[in-house]
Amino acid sequence: MPDIDQKCKVIYNPDISLAMYRELAAHLAQIDRVSAELIWQDSPTFDYAASQISGMWLHYPRALSQSLYHLVQEILSHYGNWTAEPKLFDPALSELLVSKFQESNF
Repeated sequence: MPDIDQKCKVIYNPDISLAMYRELAAHLAQIDRVSAELIWQDSPTFDYAASQISGMWLHYPRALSQSLYHLVQEILSHYGNWTAEPKLFDPALSELLVSKFQESNF
């Protein structure tokens, strides 16, 4: 299976602060070939009480190992409740799909 980069939008509920998003991005950047890109809030009015960040793009390889996949999930969960669209790609699911495909072709 080719190593295609994956991208998903991660959003925290409740919002986390800009400083926490930056810290989170720094933690994720320590994982080989994983990166985070902050998405700035697009509200026309500034609200000091609200986060300046609306979410982040998480970039990762499709061939991310199961252990690194779980590490990414642990890091994301450390900062609170999060959702991803599309859902964070699970390497175990990929292995299952490949094995099912191979079984059906034999």
